[in-house]
Amino acid sequence: QMNSIKDEEKNESNGPLVSKPSYGGKEDSEEEPMTSDIGLPKQNSGTEQPFRIDRSNFLRVIKGNLRDHYCILTKLGEGSFGFVYKAMQHNTEVLRAIKSIPKAELTEETDKQLVGEVEILRTLDHPNIIKIYEMIEEEDSINVVTELCTGGEMFDRIIALRSFSENKAAVNMFQIMSAVVCCHRAGIVHRDLKPENIVYLNEREDSALKIIDFGTSRRLKPSTYLKKTTGTTYYIAPEVINGEYDQKCDVWSCGVILYVMLSGKPPFNGRNDKTIFKRIVSGKLRFPSKEWKSISSEAKELIKKMLTRNPKERPSAEEIFNDPWVQNRSRDLVSDNIITPLALNNLSAFKATRMLQQATLGFIASHLISAQETEELRKAFISIDTDGDGKLSREELEKGYSKAKIKIDIDHILKTCDADGNGFIDYSEFITATLNWEKSLSVKRLEEAFKAYDTDGSGTITMDELQSFFGAHKHDKVYEQIMKEADTNGDGVIDLEEFKSLMLSKF
Repeated sequence: QMNSIKDEEKNESNGPLVSKPSYGGKEDSEEEPMTSDIGLPKQNSGTEQPFRIDRSNFLRVIKGNLRDHYCILTKLGEGSFGFVYKAMQHNTEVLRAIKSIPKAELTEETDKQLVGEVEILRTLDHPNIIKIYEMIEEEDSINVVTELCTGGEMFDRIIALRSFSENKAAVNMFQIMSAVVCCHRAGIVHRDLKPENIVYLNEREDSALKIIDFGTSRRLKPSTYLKKTTGTTYYIAPEVINGEYDQKCDVWSCGVILYVMLSGKPPFNGRNDKTIFKRIVSGKLRFPSKEWKSISSEAKELIKKMLTRNPKERPSAEEIFNDPWVQNRSRDLVSDNIITPLALNNLSAFKATRMLQQATLGFIASHLISAQETEELRKAFISIDTDGDGKLSREELEKGYSKAKIKIDIDHILKTCDADGNGFIDYSEFITATLNWEKSLSVKRLEEAFKAYDTDGSGTITMDELQSFFGAHKHDKVYEQIMKEADTNGDGVIDLEEFKSLMLSKF
């Protein structure tokens, strides 16, 4: 229970941290995410686009029985609607988390939240943002399959430890702000950042963290504002309470998270939401000596910047990520010696000469390779990704190779590895290009990848299924070329043996 506060004007943070539910108020007036009749994402339509292999193509939408694809192992928890299960994919034995939502419990609002979350997560590609793999629609439920994180919530770790050391807090803040930078550059505002929505990939003390729960997230066009009061009481920015805000509200929430990590208590507390809101809007930010006497002035100054009430004067996510306190105290996470020559050599040597090969390797790397297999590659990536946005620019690649004392043609790397043609090496593209495929390309994984294309389960991949998978427009010659490369018996479809032969011909 929160301690009651006798003198509200003193604004003391003397109450313990407790988990609070998200808050929702009046609706936004901004544009909503795309939806379809059954609450599943649509492919975009319109003028012809260049043929690209985009990670968002890899989201599988399946109608059928969940248990045909997964073995349900244990129930992990119960959310505001539906249950979360730990499950194992039959063919590959890879472990996943599945959020199962009964259709009977889906209101118009929760359906909209679910679709919005899926639509946003399918486009975000970052090592500290939860991955979504597929949606399986059963007759009475919708099942969202995501990455399995077994390390628990940040909230529980704070409660167990009472507070984090500055270095530990900085390592966490480095990862959080990197993910937020990625979101903001994509025009996405999370709106409910809090320790309960940050989970650890595994139980190790140095585990990577993942931001989850994008149900209230929104895309925001430049120079526009959101209106809805949403979020969780302790972490809501003052401008959200006042009803007009942009992505800077996430920076405030992260400032509260940092305060909580270092002290174990929220900066603005009270006996009820009304009191807390009042203090968020007008109360004084304090650092009581009991909790803060051993904390550096640099940490306190950073929190003050993040909790600047005027959002126009509040630093951006990029500025917080680049703050010396965050960067200097998280050096163990991003030390130069993590940039391994092996990863960089694999990146420069990657060559998937055939489009279906490159797409399939991308799908396997994104969907079927475990986090344990890519842990060292993840560390190498974040060491090269100096601005933290989840993608490698030409300049970052040049610096990474220079530090490793490897000479390379960056144009060649971008040409061969930049599958979606955005001018960067995205996280999934980096993993795809740097994996040891001789070790990772198993028959079971190829069979599972084949199923991703063979949506009707006929045992063959047709031209229509290829077009449906890639969501591209009028690229008849491209699909004819894919068929020509893979359909060795000339029957107009690609069977499993032809598919395996194409994929294994690379090695």
